[in-house]
Amino acid sequence: MPLQTIQSLRSAGAAGAYFRLSVLHRLFVFLVIALPLVWLLVVRERTHLGDIARDESHRNVQNLAHAFAEEIRSSMVTIDLSLSQLRLSWLRSPAEFGSIVSELNGHLHGKLQMNVLVVDTRGGLVFSSIPGVPKGVDLSDRDHIKTQLEGTPTDRLFIGSPLKGRLSGRWTIQFSRPIFGKDGKLSGVIVAGVEPSYFSRFYNSMDLGAHASIALVSDKGIVIARTTQDLTMRDSGKHLAGFPYAPGGGGGG
Repeated sequence: MPLQTIQSLRSAGAAGAYFRLSVLHRLFVFLVIALPLVWLLVVRERTHLGDIARDESHRNVQNLAHAFAEEIRSSMVTIDLSLSQLRLSWLRSPAEFGSIVSELNGHLHGKLQMNVLVVDTRGGLVFSSIPGVPKGVDLSDRDHIKTQLEGTPTDRLFIGSPLKGRLSGRWTIQFSRPIFGKDGKLSGVIVAGVEPSYFSRFYNSMDLGAHASIALVSDKGIVIARTTQDLTMRDSGKHLAGFPYAPGGGGGG
């Protein structure tokens, strides 16, 4: 092989080696510069997508809360109108009042089942829609009755915290209004007890997930009702402390 050819091959090999080293060096420099930029863009995009997801989740929660609030407001109006109508029926015909209550619950088709009580001015039971309950039981210590009997009587709706009924043995939320006679004086209190599950039925058909829940909580931190797949979390009557609830807890109002 001619010497010139050998020298040419050596020169080409050296140039190739140099070229490879040069390329690798440039590639290394490029990666050193580019990789941090790529990771920065990835982190930025991930943060942006996280913000979008949080905003969307916040909007969904707001929409659910708004829908829940409207449903609760409608339910409260229905219960109060029913209670006011029952009060008129009691004043007109106490003897037929039991049939009237049964008829009302029948018209509601089980969607809203109310246990109705009437007490006198001392808190003694004079009527109960719960079968087998004797008259004269003293209920004057219950907040939803005591509040209506004490002080200057005013025609206002009182909503109590969930409690286990002394007569029914079931957890209910008590709604009460005073009863005034023809002379305008207080003659008793009418009470409607509604199960907490009535207020969570709106979301019972929704798949919230195994560990998610939607709760109706009073401003004093008392759990009124909760929708969840976890049966151990259906804790009506539980007091939640801390922000944003008022300190001290207590009965409803």
